[in-house]
Amino acid sequence: MFAHGWSSSLHKGKTPSAPPAPPGPPAPASASKHHGGGIMNALHGALTRSKTAPAKGQRGLVGLQNLGNTCFMNSAIQCMSNTKELQEYFLSGVYHNELNRDNPLGMRGQVAEAFGQLIERLWHGSGSSVAPREFKQALARFAPQFSGYGQQDSQELLAFLLDGTHEDLNRIKVKPATEAPDWEGGGDKELVELAKTCWEQYRSRNDSVIVDLFQGQYRSTVVCPDCDKVSIKFDPFMYVTTNLPVTKKWTGRVFVIPLDPARGVLCVDVEVPKSGTIKTLKQVIGQVIDVDPKCLVLSEEWKCKFYKDWTDDENIIDVNTNNDRIIVYEVAAPYAQPRNRLHRAAPPAYDPAAPVFLPLLNVKDGSASSTSKYGIRSSGDDFGSPFILSLSADEATSSAAIHRAVARQYSRVTKRGDELVQRVEEYLAELEAGESAGEQADDDADASTSTSPAAPAPAAAAAPAHQVEAPAAVAEARPLVGMGHVLVAHWDEDAYERFFGGDASQWSATQEVVQPELAERRAQGRGGAKKVITLADCLGEFTKEERLGEDDMWYCGACKEHKQATKKVELWKVPDVLVFALKRFSSSRYSRDKIDDLVDFPIDGLDLTEWVEGDKVEHRLADEMGDAAPSVTAPDSLTYDLYAVSNHFGGLGGGHYTAFAKNHENGRWYDFDDSRVSEIQPDR
Repeated sequence: MFAHGWSSSLHKGKTPSAPPAPPGPPAPASASKHHGGGIMNALHGALTRSKTAPAKGQRGLVGLQNLGNTCFMNSAIQCMSNTKELQEYFLSGVYHNELNRDNPLGMRGQVAEAFGQLIERLWHGSGSSVAPREFKQALARFAPQFSGYGQQDSQELLAFLLDGTHEDLNRIKVKPATEAPDWEGGGDKELVELAKTCWEQYRSRNDSVIVDLFQGQYRSTVVCPDCDKVSIKFDPFMYVTTNLPVTKKWTGRVFVIPLDPARGVLCVDVEVPKSGTIKTLKQVIGQVIDVDPKCLVLSEEWKCKFYKDWTDDENIIDVNTNNDRIIVYEVAAPYAQPRNRLHRAAPPAYDPAAPVFLPLLNVKDGSASSTSKYGIRSSGDDFGSPFILSLSADEATSSAAIHRAVARQYSRVTKRGDELVQRVEEYLAELEAGESAGEQADDDADASTSTSPAAPAPAAAAAPAHQVEAPAAVAEARPLVGMGHVLVAHWDEDAYERFFGGDASQWSATQEVVQPELAERRAQGRGGAKKVITLADCLGEFTKEERLGEDDMWYCGACKEHKQATKKVELWKVPDVLVFALKRFSSSRYSRDKIDDLVDFPIDGLDLTEWVEGDKVEHRLADEMGDAAPSVTAPDSLTYDLYAVSNHFGGLGGGHYTAFAKNHENGRWYDFDDSRVSEIQPDR
C-alpha cells in the first residue's frame, strides 16, 4: 500500500494559491512538461537535494524530529500539514469550537486537538524542527499499534488520522438511524437519485472538515452470473487505493502426464502471480493444455518416488521447480482437495461407482537391495517417474483391465510402446486360455464317475516381462484395488533393457509447451522496452471488472444462493482533495514483495473527467432533460494539481519515509526528511 510506494494528495485546479516564486534555471531539454518521474525517482535511489536553503522566515518549513522509527508518522503529518484548506482551518482555531468529545466513535477530541496544536507549531514555530511527542502520545492512547517505536505503515497512520480527526470534529452530535436504499432498476435519473439519497444519508451522520475536503463517493456494481440481477451500492471514501498493473510472477517448469497416453509427457513452462496458490497453477495449466484443472493432481518427485502431494490451498511461492521435479497428473474425474490445510475435510463417503486413483511405482528387479514402501517389501531399484493410474469402477474389479491400464501408462515412456502393449495382450490371452482350459478340466473331472485320477492341469502360462503387485481379490466382482492401495510394477532385467535401456526410454518430455503470455513476455524482454506505468493505468486497474472468489461470494436475492458474481467499483463523486494510495507490494499468505516499478504522473493538470462516472451521467441527463435534470455534484473542476507525495525508500525488511510537499505560500517544493527540510526541483 501507501507505505511501500507513495501516496499523493491533489487539489482541484480551481483552488487558489499564492503567486509562484520567480522561475529558476531552465529545465534540461530532456525533461518533459507535467512529468512526475523526477519526484518518483526518489523511490529508486537517493535524490540530489537542492543546495538552496529554505527562505528565511518562510512559514511551514519546520521539520519533525524522529522519535525512534517515527519517520512513517512524520511523512504523513507533513502531507496533511501542507494541505492548504486543512492548515488554514486549524490555524484559524475554528476546530476548538467543533471538538466533539462525546462521540463514542471518536477519541474524546484528543487526537484532533493534538494534531491542531502540532499544525500550529509547524506553521508558527520559530525552530527548524519540533518533536511531535504529545501527538504520538495521544495517538498511542487510542491506537495501540502506534504505541511503540517500531516501523509502521504510513498509509495506516494516515487512514487512522483522517478517520479519527473526522470523528473528533464531527458536527453531528446525535446521529439519526438510516437504512441504505436498494437499487430497484431504472435509468440515469434513478441512478442519480439513489446516489444522492445515499450521500445525504451519510452526511446526516457525518459532517466535518475531513468530509468537506477529503470524502468522495464510489459506485459498486455487482451482477449475478446466472440470472443477471444487478445490485448497485454507493459508498463514501477518503482515499483511492489502487493496485499497480504489475504483478510479481512465479515462473516454473512442470511435467504434465495427460490422461491420454498418446499425448506422452509434456514439459510446460508457465507463470502465475506470486500471490497465487496451487489451485491458481492448476487453472493456468488446464488452460494451456486444454484439460479440466479439477482433474489435475500435483506431486513432487524425489528419487523416483512420490515425495510430496501439493494441495490446492498451498502457496505457489513454496514450489521450487529449479531444484525439484514437479509432476502434474491428469486423472479421470475431479480430484477432491481440502480447502483448508488446518481443518481437513472428512473423507468422502464410499461410492462403488467412483473411479479409483492409484500410485504406480517402478522397480527394476535383479538388485540385491531391499526396500519397504507403503508396507510392501520389494527387492530391486526404483527407476523413472511414478504414475497415478486412473481406473473405472469396472476396471478395478478386473486383473486384466489393471494390466492393460498399467501397460498404457508405460507405453508413453518407451519408444517400443506398441510392442509393450501387444506383449501384455498376448500374455493376457494366454492366461485367459489357460484359465479356460483349467475350468474345462475341472468340469470334466466333476462329470466323471470314474475312480481314476483326474487329468493333470495344463502348465501355468509364463509371467509377463513385468509383474504387478496388487491385493488379491476378496470375492468375485469385488474391486481388486481401491483408494489407499499402491501398485508396484516389477521389471526383470531383460524387459527393462528392452523397453527402457539405451535409447528406447523416453521418460523425458516428448513435447514442450510454453504458456502464450509467458512466451510473449519473454519476446518483449529480449528486445522491447519496459512499459511505463501511468496513473491512468492504475485507475484502469482500480475500475476494472473482477469476478469474486469462492471465499468471497455474493448472495443473490433472486437465486436465493451465493454466487461468484462480477464486481466493478468506479468513482462517482470526487472530493476537493483527492488522496491516491498506490499498493506497491504483492502479498501472499507467507510473504510480501515490494513492486519498484516507476509510476509516471502529472504534477499539474491531472484530468479525471474520464474516470468520474457521476459527472458523465449528469452531462447525459443535462442533454436529455435540461434544467430539470437532477444534479450529482457542483462540478467546478475535475482537474487536479499535485501538492504532496509520501515516499518509502528501501524494501519490506526496512526502509525510510520522507515527504515531498509544495508550500502553498511560495509555490516551491520541499523535501521533508524528518527534521531536515530542503528545497527540491519538481521536474528533476
